[in-house]
Amino acid sequence: MTRTTCLSLALLLLGATALTAQTTPAADSAVSEAAVGQRPVPIPGSCRAPSYPMMLRAAQISGQVLLQFVVDTAGRVEPASIQTVQSTHSQFTEAARRSLTTCRYTPARFDERAVRVLVRTTVTFALPRS
Repeated sequence: MTRTTCLSLALLLLGATALTAQTTPAADSAVSEAAVGQRPVPIPGSCRAPSYPMMLRAAQISGQVLLQFVVDTAGRVEPASIQTVQSTHSQFTEAARRSLTTCRYTPARFDERAVRVLVRTTVTFALPRS
């Protein structure tokens, strides 16, 4: 084997070891939704509906915002963690972000303990059909 091949194989093995060694999340890290036993669920009535931006409503524009954020062990959205993955308009983005900070969730669980979890959600802005 060449030195490059050996180095690549060693890095691959180190990467695989790191992946298998990280089966229990650290207390201060957030895991993905797919990795938890019980996913976070929004508590009914806890989220304030996003306000439809007036300018976009008047122009009959609808759209969507895909947000990614961390839900902490108490079921609260960590405001500093909110990231916009995709949005059809910046005004929709701001309205969706403001609304998200009011939401409360049942905490995610991993091995029967609450954990911080990374969540993605889509907020849709649609006008009623006439």
